[in-house]
Amino acid sequence: INTVTSSAPAKCKLGDEILINVSFSKALSLSDTSNVKLKLKNIVNSGNSITKDTIVYAPMTGGNNSTTLVFSYTVEAGDASDGLEVYNEPGKGPIEGIELTTAHVEVLEDSNNLQAKRSANPIKIDGTVPKATGVTITTDGEDGNKNGGITYLRAGKTITAKVTTDKAVTVQGSPKLKLNNITLDWQSVSSNGKEITFAKKITNETEGALSYTADCISEIDTIKDDFGNSLVSSITAADANVVIDRTKPEKPSITVLDTNKGSEGKFNGSAEFTVTSGIDANIAKTEYSTEGGRNWNTYS
Repeated sequence: INTVTSSAPAKCKLGDEILINVSFSKALSLSDTSNVKLKLKNIVNSGNSITKDTIVYAPMTGGNNSTTLVFSYTVEAGDASDGLEVYNEPGKGPIEGIELTTAHVEVLEDSNNLQAKRSANPIKIDGTVPKATGVTITTDGEDGNKNGGITYLRAGKTITAKVTTDKAVTVQGSPKLKLNNITLDWQSVSSNGKEITFAKKITNETEGALSYTADCISEIDTIKDDFGNSLVSSITAADANVVIDRTKPEKPSITVLDTNKGSEGKFNGSAEFTVTSGIDANIAKTEYSTEGGRNWNTYS
């Protein structure tokens, strides 16, 4: 064997095919290539009980009757490597399935092995996709817009959703986050790459309670980790605890039931009056003030 080389990129993601070329001093003609495999090491996959010292095989995929045999390894889910290596097994060489004879002796100098040829640019592997694990909804609604844990938002208010991920990611497109009545636009990614922010100001969207589903992120495949693995969703569908309410309440009517009334509509003693709401029966909260709006009390 002369050399072991590969033109694979420095970062290989899930599903990538890594082609490795093994060149010989003479052409090889193999009668059976079904069990010809290249020995690889320095791949870790805890799900498959593979450690960095475990031999992993890359089957032969081409090059018969030539001086260069081609082997292929496809990155599997959970694979990881800080530098792919070809295992030059002492006394047996890096290839399995070719009988050793006096006419064919596998001799591979370490300086010509893959890890030596790619020492400045090792083939790194990451077969673990990033996952979106949760959604947090926030708003710019004041405390007065909240009732029973639900925030009610009118037109002009902004809804923000922050999506957490288990790995750092970057956005390479224009993903959006869909709530049932409103679609939020992508805004930014946090400095650690593990939080994606979406937001939208309410305009004329349909009124009602908001919620999201597991597949609430559109163009999710444009969100990728450093190796190019696309984000997948592990989000659990849930209510957002936010209601869009663009309907303004009607002004209530006040009927004074006594005449203990001073000038300019001010009462100088005890007073009794009724307030008739102009809103429908679904009113969430009514408050009144006896101090010109400086402080408010719940009315029942």
